[in-house]
Amino acid sequence: MKIAIHQPQYMPWLGYFHKMAGADLFVLLDDVQFKKNEWQHRNRIRNPNGFQWLSVPNTYAFGQRINEVRVKHDQDWETKHMRSLEMCYGSAPFFKEYAEMFRGFYSQKRAAPWPKLP
Repeated sequence: MKIAIHQPQYMPWLGYFHKMAGADLFVLLDDVQFKKNEWQHRNRIRNPNGFQWLSVPNTYAFGQRINEVRVKHDQDWETKHMRSLEMCYGSAPFFKEYAEMFRGFYSQKRAAPWPKLP
């Protein structure tokens, strides 16, 4: 049996999904300390000028575990992130095929830190 363990990430890279697919059991390690400037709540996308950060605002306090951190919904970050994806990748092959899935993801307002995948 292959077991893979990884911390949750916002917009993870393809290797994350490859690791998941290659395991018989995938464990989300969310009971360890949240790291403020890591990939758990932010990621970069490529734009015409280089890279752009997309960060999910949260209620982080030093020492909190990942599963204790909550997403802040007092800002409209979801619309900003979706607009950034459309601007940067709207003409990319297959973007239109997945755009509705992204819109569905960003239209959800949840108290939990990471929405469940479909």
